[in-house]
Amino acid sequence: MKKYLSTTLSVAFLTMLSQVIGYIREMLFAFYLGTSKGLEAFQVAETIPLLFTQILISAVPLALTPLLVREQQKKDDNLIHSAIVLCSMILLILVAAISFFPNIFVGLVAPGFHGDKFVITCRLVIILAPNVFFLSMVSIFNSFLNANNQFIIPTAATLFLNGSIILMQILTKANIYYVAVGSVCGGILMFLTVLIICCFKYNLRVTILKVNKTSKKMIIGAILPVCIISSFTSINLMLDKFFASLLGDGAVAILSYSYKIVNLPVYLFITSVTKVMLPDVTRLILNEHKEELSKIIKRIVLFCISGAVVTVILFQLLGNWVVQLLFGRGAFGGKDIAATAISLKFYACGIAGMALSSFFQSISYAGGRFFEPFGVLFVQMIVYIGVTCLTIKSLGVNGIILGNIIAFNISIIIWLIILKKNYKVNLLKRKKRNGKIDGYIKAICAKRHIIIGVLVASFVRRLWGV
Repeated sequence: MKKYLSTTLSVAFLTMLSQVIGYIREMLFAFYLGTSKGLEAFQVAETIPLLFTQILISAVPLALTPLLVREQQKKDDNLIHSAIVLCSMILLILVAAISFFPNIFVGLVAPGFHGDKFVITCRLVIILAPNVFFLSMVSIFNSFLNANNQFIIPTAATLFLNGSIILMQILTKANIYYVAVGSVCGGILMFLTVLIICCFKYNLRVTILKVNKTSKKMIIGAILPVCIISSFTSINLMLDKFFASLLGDGAVAILSYSYKIVNLPVYLFITSVTKVMLPDVTRLILNEHKEELSKIIKRIVLFCISGAVVTVILFQLLGNWVVQLLFGRGAFGGKDIAATAISLKFYACGIAGMALSSFFQSISYAGGRFFEPFGVLFVQMIVYIGVTCLTIKSLGVNGIILGNIIAFNISIIIWLIILKKNYKVNLLKRKKRNGKIDGYIKAICAKRHIIIGVLVASFVRRLWGV
């Protein structure tokens, strides 16, 4: 556990640093652009490449790392070679498609954009398109590094992306075209960093001659289902922008600002933990060590729920101050602060669901179970669309957020049932012996649902004027 703790803390620190730099980036956007049309154009344009990169960034390490762990025992490195060559070809085709048909993608993501806003967004999409290749390839090399128990360098490399954007913001006073160029430069730096580490420290040598049919089948069989599943997340982000674009100027920006604030605890609670634990979780599942697996799952869930409850309370009490501190300057005025703070408080109620949903998915991937995440996410999306359509007219941006919260919490209930069935993990059951952890989890879960229920009810009453 000392090894896990040390590595996890290091990854968590770098993740937090990356998020802090990300907040500085948003602070500069708020200072220079507020909730202007130019900023909304950039946010939508940035989302379109992310629709693809987010799928691969989240899917590839989850699908490829367990495969590479298995292949390490055979001392065969053909799998990583095949993955690099195969994914490179697919990614280059995607970059070409986005670059030649940006108007189609913008029209799908932001149907409420017209005139100059639409044209500017299309131009930005063309500039940002190469990041589909660079950021996605980074995820492949990160899978190789994670399989070799190297987590620090992949996490540190993420600092280049927002760092380059910040530098360009300062130099050009947030000229959105130059900022887009800075984003691509950051993607290139990330790519070169992990490539150099893989080649020189781990002697990775990529050659097309090493690609074979067996490896291709293994890669496609693992990555394709996970990519399809992960596409739900990207589609969800697209739908957020889709619904927000229909609400008029400023809605997309407010939703984006509040989401980025709430994302910090989510990353701290789960991303660093999942990265470090996934290789060993895979080994435990392969060796059928269910008791040890159960202990690890319970500890991580306890950590996530405890942190989420504390964070929800803090955001309710200090939400306005947090928004004021991060963005309350320059073009970001009092009305923007008030609207973003309300959205933040609303969004905070879904932190536990967001974090645990991601973690439970990774367990299924490690066990080679792909149908279960697909089913859960499908139900989650249907609930999200249904709730959002019912509430967006009366609640505006917060109707979109409420749809996300309810959908995430329903997905957690389904995941708890799946875990009990597949791995005999019952998080709400108190054991007769050594049952303290289970009892604590039960208590915290109960309190979490009570707290979230009260908070959501109070905000619905406030916003509806009931």
